[in-house]
Amino acid sequence: MKSIIFLGPTMPVEEARAILPDAVYLPPVEQASLLSAVTTYKPDAIGIIDGLFGQSLSVWHKEILYALERGILVYGSSSMGALRAAETSEFGMIGVGEIYEMYASGQINDDDEVAIIHSSKEDGYRCLSEPMVNIRKTFQHALTRQLIDSDTCAVLIDIAKRLYYPERVFQNIFSIALTKGILSDETINKLKLFVKSDYCDLKKQDAVKLLESIRDIPGDGSAATGNSNFTMVNSHLFKALYHRDRTVQYEGTDVCQDNFASYVALHMPGFDDFNFNAINKALVVFMADYFDITASEEDIEEEKGRFQKKLGIQDKDELNKWIGDNHLTPEEFNTLINDSARCRKMQKWFMTRQYLVKNVKIVLDELRMRNIYGEWLSRAVNQEQIIQTHYPDFKEIDRLDVRELLIDHIRHTGWKSDTDAMKWAEEAGFAGLQHLHLELLRAKLQRDHINGLLSAFLKDKGNG
Repeated sequence: MKSIIFLGPTMPVEEARAILPDAVYLPPVEQASLLSAVTTYKPDAIGIIDGLFGQSLSVWHKEILYALERGILVYGSSSMGALRAAETSEFGMIGVGEIYEMYASGQINDDDEVAIIHSSKEDGYRCLSEPMVNIRKTFQHALTRQLIDSDTCAVLIDIAKRLYYPERVFQNIFSIALTKGILSDETINKLKLFVKSDYCDLKKQDAVKLLESIRDIPGDGSAATGNSNFTMVNSHLFKALYHRDRTVQYEGTDVCQDNFASYVALHMPGFDDFNFNAINKALVVFMADYFDITASEEDIEEEKGRFQKKLGIQDKDELNKWIGDNHLTPEEFNTLINDSARCRKMQKWFMTRQYLVKNVKIVLDELRMRNIYGEWLSRAVNQEQIIQTHYPDFKEIDRLDVRELLIDHIRHTGWKSDTDAMKWAEEAGFAGLQHLHLELLRAKLQRDHINGLLSAFLKDKGNG
């Protein structure tokens, strides 16, 4: 059972490990961190204890739904976990402990009941204020011990509740009570000693229960899984969170995808063309959606085969490794291939509209835009001059078939394709195999002529 625990000031990680030693312990949850943990660690169970708010955006409910929809058990207690469990329990999140029950029953409602300020991770998340739930529980315990009466208990709780949560420390509560004449010096001194000896750490108690609950999940697979009886709507905001704010991990370091893409934009040579083409592909996918263009299973399998051939991926294990290395789920990879197949289908439709001109204008315009038109024109003219001068009648046209010419072309140029010759010829703008045969022959005749000249030159030089 692989589990992830989001933990901060509620209890030290060392104490948590004594209860649940095999879990991965992460800092307090914030927006996008639960989503990142799901895709990075692929856990069976998640425990949310502590979370950030104010200084960072809080964990979003849809992140929890995303995990639940995938069958992951999500537990919550103590602090942010108790809040989110009360809010999403109907979807399958499991609340643990007294604080969760208080939120779920409506006994408490405010976020500030569990809010505190604390030091940094490097300083051990040391608490710098007291959570309201612990203050209330401690004063109620003092009432039970008859250290104060019920009216005094109610007044002390009210004083604490009126304080801004970063200012909630017992010293401030006692100072206000003394100033207002609610408590005597003697009672305050007794309460100070009581707080030191009998402080009720309700948040920690609930955290322990959560860790024990995850620890005691049966390892035989008989435990209930997260709720998948609903379909989460992938809104525009959630897509932004998933594709922009989520982190991926490489060599033990987490990097936000937004930062990753920004780095590429600033450092990749030729990024402008790369970005232009990437957006164009996304636009084609958008248009395919608009026109309800779908790819058949045969189209998708063919596209997958072309993809694997292009990257040299030989088998399923290599493909799965590539998917993992590129931080995709199998479903996301299938979507990527499906989108590519639909793009190709859109291109094929477009090329039927260009039946006579084919892609000649498209290719030449792209050469112009890349400022390499002159370079390639010079090379093409060089071939044309050789053909017109030395092979004007193409007497060798029936000497080799297309397959033999392709093999020869590949051997001499390194050219390769991820599909069969007929399909490639169609996509590249050739008017069938006969046209491809003719152009391959012209290319071979040029090579043969140049190689003949080179051989003659080397022979003369050797004789000289």
